[in-house]
Amino acid sequence: MRNDIAIQMYSIKDITNENPLNGFKLVSELGFKNIELAGDYGLSADEFKAKCDEYGLKVISAHIGGENRPIEEIKEIIKFQTAVGNNMVVCPWSPCNDLESTKKIAKSLKGMQDIYESEGFAFGYHNHGFELNKIDGDLRIIDIIAAEGVKLQPDIHWVKVGGAEPLDFMKQYKNQIISLHFKEYGANNTNPEFGEGGILDWQAIMDFGKEIGVEYNILEQEEYSLPVEESIAVCAKNLNKMFK
Repeated sequence: MRNDIAIQMYSIKDITNENPLNGFKLVSELGFKNIELAGDYGLSADEFKAKCDEYGLKVISAHIGGENRPIEEIKEIIKFQTAVGNNMVVCPWSPCNDLESTKKIAKSLKGMQDIYESEGFAFGYHNHGFELNKIDGDLRIIDIIAAEGVKLQPDIHWVKVGGAEPLDFMKQYKNQIISLHFKEYGANNTNPEFGEGGILDWQAIMDFGKEIGVEYNILEQEEYSLPVEESIAVCAKNLNKMFK
């Protein structure tokens, strides 16, 4: 697997919920070198790092919820993530639903970003479809968050579900993108396995991402037409075929 591709471990949550080690083993066997975290599985930082080393995996990012965390919690997160070798944290969602709440959350996210960046971390916000909703004239929720200076981790599938063209969105926010989520987009807003019936030009998306300095393209799978292990294996095969 190319070194600019990672997998969001949420994609195999059914496996890691039963036994985290089976998750490490699976993604390693499928050729992934980089992982984005969606929890610590109850492991200490030293235990987590040891397992990553055992399976040849590098933590390149972590999804950590909560836009109003106190600084003490942020410091503990930074301590853990530093110990496992990671320097990127992403807020996976926030409950924005109107202009007032979005402005408050945007300011909170920017405050958190300032703390993380002061410690040498990249920080960003991961969108779903609802952040593409307009709540102030032509301004969408994501526009208000970004206007506050918050960096972004565009989820390409959800950008499309929200009604925007992914390349147009990336061009609009080319100076604020810290990484990309590669989630396949199929007919009727479905999420087929990557490379299986999607309609997006992933090569163009990756090429533009590289042009603007995106270091990691992160596979995330949320729907499965096969058992999870087989589904992720199909995604890995197609990633390797598409991006040699």
